[in-house]
Amino acid sequence: MDFEYKVKDYTARQVSGIFGCLEALVDQIVTYPSVPIGELNVVTPEETMLLLQQFMSNTADIPQYKKFSSLFEEQAMRTPERIAVICGNETITYRQLDEKANRWSSLLRGKGVSSNTIVAVMMERSIDLIASLLAISKAGGAYLPIDPDFPEDRIAFMLADSKACLLITEPHLGRKLDNVEQLLIRQTAVTGMEEDTNPNNTCGKPDDLAYLIYTSGSTGKPKGVMVSHKAIYHFFAGVTQRIPLQKFRSILSLTTISFDIFVLESLLPLACGLKIVLVSDEQRDHLYELSQLIELNDIDLMQTTPSRLNIMINDVHLVSALSKIKVLLVGGEAFPLPLLQKLKKTTNARIFNMYGPTEATVWCTMGELTENDGACIHIGSPLVNTRVYIVDNGNRLIPIGTPGNYALVGPV
Repeated sequence: MDFEYKVKDYTARQVSGIFGCLEALVDQIVTYPSVPIGELNVVTPEETMLLLQQFMSNTADIPQYKKFSSLFEEQAMRTPERIAVICGNETITYRQLDEKANRWSSLLRGKGVSSNTIVAVMMERSIDLIASLLAISKAGGAYLPIDPDFPEDRIAFMLADSKACLLITEPHLGRKLDNVEQLLIRQTAVTGMEEDTNPNNTCGKPDDLAYLIYTSGSTGKPKGVMVSHKAIYHFFAGVTQRIPLQKFRSILSLTTISFDIFVLESLLPLACGLKIVLVSDEQRDHLYELSQLIELNDIDLMQTTPSRLNIMINDVHLVSALSKIKVLLVGGEAFPLPLLQKLKKTTNARIFNMYGPTEATVWCTMGELTENDGACIHIGSPLVNTRVYIVDNGNRLIPIGTPGNYALVGPV
């Protein structure tokens, strides 16, 4: 079999790959003549090994897992007086945040919260919101994030479906909800008996729940996704393997708690010693205030969606602020090429395209586009201990360079 091809359109390697596919097809047809055409595999055995072992998998030994609250406790011991969170006019240090979370954890344990207990959180964006997530983890429970703007029926469904035993909320958000005790934790009188030191014996097991989060329900009824402490720990390891977060000082937290990418803007930074600048509900939709936050707090890292970033990059104030950011994480939607081209003219930041379904724990691949020549947008490669399969409609592997219809994600 001879090939003729335009050298400006194909490389010798690509043509060799096409030949390998044809050879694999002919071999299967001769060996298994009764197999339907749609079930034939066009990937050669050699390419299959390359795909599975080099391109689609990223394995590494990870030290014994720790809960995100335990990682935060260790950081609080290392840098007790460093600022942990800023929100509006409020500021709290790592020591103060740890003590507050411990007191609330003591209160939650008194309410019966223990391993795998689901505790719903419906609060406005605040320092107390962050403290409540840490407190639930310290008590051994798992948090269920609920956006206060959700419709009543959606909130009721989530509480009932999750079997949450407790709802941490605020008086002005209080609603008549059946079968769940509401705890107004901000206003709860501290008796003086609550411990402000780290609780004992709450390490739990790797497969214990860290949080339960519900999908948007855009294709039907929302479904709950259960995420373990082990999964979060591997996610933390995967991101910090690509980006040494400990070398940076601050991150802007824009995302609502009801989206899992909030984990990267809150729990992960607290494990790495960063200052979280938590954008309030009022500030999030005012671009000038947002630009001031970025400038005044010397923000190093920011995560956002392409659609929000497209709005930001067309604002004169935010363009100036964005130019000072060092790392930009973009995900949640397709990353348009024109947006990348605009960004590269605006900032010298490292730009990462992030991809991952909720079921795979926030992000499962990262692709750096900083040096991208503008030819294409890619989602990079799997994070540590994640395996990604690019397949066809029949869930069969496809050759290198071929667009796939589905990306199936699973742990190594």
